[in-house]
Amino acid sequence: MQTSVDANDLGTTLKFLATQFKLWPVSGHVGPFIEAAIDIQSEHDIAVDDIAGVQLVGSPAIRQLFEPADERRRPSNAASAANSIQFATAKALVHRKVTLGDFTAEGLRDPVVVT
Repeated sequence: MQTSVDANDLGTTLKFLATQFKLWPVSGHVGPFIEAAIDIQSEHDIAVDDIAGVQLVGSPAIRQLFEPADERRRPSNAASAANSIQFATAKALVHRKVTLGDFTAEGLRDPVVVT
């Protein structure tokens, strides 16, 4: 989509100030869950074996990022994983980071994450 620019606005309207950078290769609504998981791990240094379960809660508006639950826990492809709050949060809790490598075929089979 192209927008016209009024020459009188040059130097006063700086659209680049509204741009954002994604920290992780996931859908925008997944990021806060990753950030929370990394923050919790950084603050409490929880051993993976000590995690009995995790309860994730989100708005009904992002329900599709939680369901279907089996696909979100064990995504079948990178696109599904990038839209999975469960998968990305588990990666963050286990590895304390989420990288592009987590969405490769090998990353999708991470035995600690997809249990």
